[in-house]
Amino acid sequence: MIRNITTMALLQLGIALAVGAATSPTEKCGAIQDAKKRLTCYDTVAKQAANDSPSAAAQALPKTPPPDTKIEVAPIADKSISIEAGLIYKSGDAKPVARTTFYLLDESLGEILRKADVKPPFDAPANADVKVRDMVYTKLVLMQYARILPVLDKIKRDQEGQRMHDFCELVTSSLLPHVVAKETTSFSGKAKFASLKPGTYYVFGMYPTQRGSVVWDLSVDATKSEANITLDQNNAVVAD
Repeated sequence: MIRNITTMALLQLGIALAVGAATSPTEKCGAIQDAKKRLTCYDTVAKQAANDSPSAAAQALPKTPPPDTKIEVAPIADKSISIEAGLIYKSGDAKPVARTTFYLLDESLGEILRKADVKPPFDAPANADVKVRDMVYTKLVLMQYARILPVLDKIKRDQEGQRMHDFCELVTSSLLPHVVAKETTSFSGKAKFASLKPGTYYVFGMYPTQRGSVVWDLSVDATKSEANITLDQNNAVVAD
């Protein structure tokens, strides 16, 4: 008899626990008859839910990376390159390369032209040494580009003229994707490239002379705060 009563009591307790577990907190609040107590119950349930789950702001916070994770930091663009360009004559006089546009490239112009397989419109003499021939080609390309480009608008598009137009357009289109910045020199031949990321750059510029032209394609290390270089015919790749 006692065993039967105990068994029934345990069954009733289990049913009560199951019903209680299946009943949500809000349902319990809804069962309260007194309106004031019911509102208080709802308020308590809401506060408890807020404490049990992280807030939207907390969920939006970035997770701390593992200790061995490498974080890439972008280099600060605080470097600069200052140039002073001029031509020195045998008499000792110096003439500033004034009001001339210089370009800062991410690669040597000579290398850019070699990769683009640019050939001069007027071919170089045959040479058995491939390296020498490549050097002759590159120098001829720069020399002829510097001579033709300033007068290109005056060249007619006949058979020979079209070759020169196509040549200049190919050199220009190969050059443009590598331009990092450009500056025009002052009347004293000075210019400054500012806000540069650290690295190696190439200063490219052309200047007409009485006999031909001067072309620069000079490598510059911009890993320090400021680099200062002087350009003249002695460090030009073409000077005639």
